[in-house]
Amino acid sequence: TRPEKKRVVSVGDNINSSSSPSQETMAPRVSDGIVLKASPHDITVSYNDVVCGKGKTTSTLVGNQRHKVWIDLHKGAFAKAFDEYHRRKIAFSIVDAVATSVPQGRFISLDVHSGLWYDVGYARAVGITLETLMDETGMIRNHGMVAHPCGARPTNVPRTLISRAA
Repeated sequence: TRPEKKRVVSVGDNINSSSSPSQETMAPRVSDGIVLKASPHDITVSYNDVVCGKGKTTSTLVGNQRHKVWIDLHKGAFAKAFDEYHRRKIAFSIVDAVATSVPQGRFISLDVHSGLWYDVGYARAVGITLETLMDETGMIRNHGMVAHPCGARPTNVPRTLISRAA
């Protein structure tokens, strides 16, 4: 949904010339041309793909920015959700929005052992989205149990953060 630059064509211009392709004859761009090594075929990152990771490199990708917008749109409802079922339902809707976009979006991650990129799959994508929603809404985990937004927790369980690597 980016505004494309319009090209003014004068009477003497040849629109179909092969030396200077015009925007009218080219297909719409769906990628910045980023290619990731994967097995058996390389992955070309589209504008709808979410590349897992932290930092400026991943946060500047269009797919990651779109995912962030969907997170921001749903975090209010996520914070008000009463139970895990409703929180998961919100995460499912965000992952479905990525998966049903055209071209189809994927959640892509790097396998550090092989150095190859792969599609993480639906279940892991929901987990990533849940974790992001929890981070955005200020919910933290207490040894595997989801803390309530109001801060109610057992007094004998220390408040800790779960590492993203775990």
